[in-house]
Amino acid sequence: MNAFYPTVRVPDDALRLDEVLGTKDKFWYPAEPGEDPPSLLFKHARPNEDWSEKVAAELADLLRLPHAPYALGAYRQLRGVVTRSFVAPGETLIHGNEVLAELDPSYPMQRKRGALDHTVERVFDALDGFRGPLGGPDAMGARGVFVGYLLFDAWIGNTDRHHENWGLVHGADGDRLAPTFDHATCLGRELRADVAAERLMTRDRRRTVEAYAKRARSALFPAGSRPGTRPLAPLAAWQRAREIEPDTASHWRRVLEMVDDERIMQCIQRVPDDRISAAHRAFARRILDFNRTRICDE
Repeated sequence: MNAFYPTVRVPDDALRLDEVLGTKDKFWYPAEPGEDPPSLLFKHARPNEDWSEKVAAELADLLRLPHAPYALGAYRQLRGVVTRSFVAPGETLIHGNEVLAELDPSYPMQRKRGALDHTVERVFDALDGFRGPLGGPDAMGARGVFVGYLLFDAWIGNTDRHHENWGLVHGADGDRLAPTFDHATCLGRELRADVAAERLMTRDRRRTVEAYAKRARSALFPAGSRPGTRPLAPLAAWQRAREIEPDTASHWRRVLEMVDDERIMQCIQRVPDDRISAAHRAFARRILDFNRTRICDE
């Protein structure tokens, strides 16, 4: 088996002395002395968010999806992740809520969750005609690559694809879809280790890993939703994307089918033992196996 993922040590003086430690859950710092603007971001992780973010990034690699790079990080006594900016100097990130508001000025930009107009159809309309991310399939365009993002969400059980967790990168040569980013809310990371262990062993069908996976909800809604409507499950969002873009969806499903089981296991096994419990390792693997079967056997 490959060695554990390394940990990036953030310099002790990375946070300015005039800032109070603990008041920020993330901060930018320079990769090289004098770098302006700084290109590295340290994010202090809630329990299990460090390994889930890292594993998700490695799984995105297996699908050949353009994504923000993540490393396990440590700043003083805090654990988290370190990521490098995918926005080059002179470029800006336009979040999805801003993109959707350009299409419809009445779109509820300020409502991060529960935005009923945040639908697969509206996202595709907003992305129509834009290029895909750097490093992505050249001929697919933004819509086609976003189909891959939704398959990825369905596979890992990502419930955090709200309208500020996707966007466009604006540069001198026009706009393109941003790499996928912020996937920590996945793989059962919010469960305590004892709860994950219990779900792995239970005979109660309401408490199994599979039941947990089926209850996941994304931040995308069915078209025409009214107040009180539940968000789509990540699998249902992917299925809607497949209906709209069947050829592109077939491509991404074939990619998922071809991923080697051993490489999936290594993505999880390479997390250091002091970052992840044995129960979370087994739970994450069961989630991935179950969701891949649901996607590929449709």
